[in-house]
Amino acid sequence: MEVLSSRPLDEDQVKDKGGLNTVCILYYKLSYVYTEATKKSPAEQRKQRNRQAQAAFRERRTEYIKELEEEASTHKAEIKRLEEARSQAVDECLMLRYKNSLLERILLEKGRKI
Repeated sequence: MEVLSSRPLDEDQVKDKGGLNTVCILYYKLSYVYTEATKKSPAEQRKQRNRQAQAAFRERRTEYIKELEEEASTHKAEIKRLEEARSQAVDECLMLRYKNSLLERILLEKGRKI
């Protein structure tokens, strides 16, 4: 296999034997044409890098917002669960206070001091 230079190859420079060598040469010619067509000035390159950086930032920001929204929904579910547990504890406390007062009344009726 020959070493590829930075300029396009002419077809008469390489003997076409078919196979992999031909595919490599065709690929090289296409990539050279592509890179020549896509060369940009430094200002254009800077603009392109800025666009890429902005797109990456928007992607990161979107992902971060999704994570925050998931975290917020998790916290909301936890708050709801804790509020329900608190409500049950308050109900149980009221029930126990009522039972306690009933038992105190029964003891007083039987003549025992509390």
